[in-house]
Amino acid sequence: MSSLRDLLTAQQFKVAALVAEARSNKAIASILGVSEHTVKVHVGAIFDKLGCDNRVALAVRYVREEGTVKL
Repeated sequence: MSSLRDLLTAQQFKVAALVAEARSNKAIASILGVSEHTVKVHVGAIFDKLGCDNRVALAVRYVREEGTVKL
């Protein structure tokens, strides 16, 4: 199985980290300086690439691979 860093773009990896921190799309958009629509597109692409059905599954995979999430 490929790692998150191998499968995701740098921006998608940042979004995944923030999703794993339980941040909302609005909060992620503010942090990254992009629109909520852009975040939504990134989250959808991340789900497709990783085969995740929801944000919790993404967060679980992120924590398993990266070991921690800062809140």
